[in-house]
Amino acid sequence: MPENYQQYQEKSSRWFQELQQKICHRIESYESQSIEKNLNAQKKSQKFTAKIWKRTDPLLPPGAAAGGGEMRILKGHLFEKAGVNFSAVYGLFSEDFRKQIPGAEKDGKFWASGVSVVIHPHSPLIPTVHMNTRMIVTSGKTWFGGGADITPMIADFTINQPEIQRFHEVLEKICNRHNKDYYARFKKACDDYFFIKHRSEARG
Repeated sequence: MPENYQQYQEKSSRWFQELQQKICHRIESYESQSIEKNLNAQKKSQKFTAKIWKRTDPLLPPGAAAGGGEMRILKGHLFEKAGVNFSAVYGLFSEDFRKQIPGAEKDGKFWASGVSVVIHPHSPLIPTVHMNTRMIVTSGKTWFGGGADITPMIADFTINQPEIQRFHEVLEKICNRHNKDYYARFKKACDDYFFIKHRSEARG
């Protein structure tokens, strides 16, 4: 691992846990507002339930720690199901797989931490949302990445246009903070990666 591996581990794990907390608080806030505005809804606000999990790695000695994470799930009035999960794991890639991962060719060691989000609203008029972001460290490389998409449940473009437009406006604004070329570059990469061949369309 790089000499500053510990620095990457502590700083990024802390940031991802804070991100998980912020996302959960915002979703719970929307859930609470929805209940307050709907007379037929249950008056008790729905909260996330959390479950801690531990990981094992078959390539490490028996009983050796390999990280873990925290799953958070909410089932409520506005959101049919929302999952916001944090993980920080480490171990060894298999001999075959390590050849495909930058910097892992030599010894197969890796460390990774991140947050994944999947949100399904009850209303079919509201698109589902998926997002994941992570930091990965191998013996020779360190990188940060991720992606996000929305998937409308109804094909009528006029219904989903406001959400689609705002989704891309926000992402473009964030990308422009760093580089004016990022949005067009990364959007194309996402469209290529999430392309559904049998439907001839991008997923989200």
